[in-house]
Amino acid sequence: AVLMFGTAGLVWYGWWSIVGQYVVDTDNAYVAGKVGQVTPQTTGTVKAVEVNNTDRVKAGQVLVQLDETDAQVSLQAAEAALADAVRSVRGLYATTSQSNASVEQTRAEFKKAQHQVEQAAAQRRNAEDEYNRLANLRQQKFVSVESLNQAKTTLEAAEATLAAAQSAVNSAQA
Repeated sequence: AVLMFGTAGLVWYGWWSIVGQYVVDTDNAYVAGKVGQVTPQTTGTVKAVEVNNTDRVKAGQVLVQLDETDAQVSLQAAEAALADAVRSVRGLYATTSQSNASVEQTRAEFKKAQHQVEQAAAQRRNAEDEYNRLANLRQQKFVSVESLNQAKTTLEAAEATLAAAQSAVNSAQA
């Protein structure tokens, strides 16, 4: 019996030293490994899951397929917003062109009003010279009072024309 237990012990020791020490058997084992959390970059409805729990995955591998409907709706909304922005910008350019044309027209009106002021000032000077000449002649009794009054009326009309032209210049400048 001692020989039998001794032989069984030697056989067991031989098996343990060659194979047994490398066999692990447990019912509550935990193997530590690299575990990474997967977080989405966008939200959406999951259409398919391509991997199972504890599967080995590689970089770039598709893990989940999302429904493309939400993304297409968002793309169409963005394209519509872009089209609205382009139309708005084109409208602003058109408005700018119209405004530039209006500014140029106002500048032309301003120059015209300035020329009218110059013309009215010249007419006023002529009317004043004529009035002064007739006033001197009236003192010497060479012209009638009626001619002097007519020259005065012409001078007053020229002053009114000058005032109106100056008002037009101020309006155009404003």
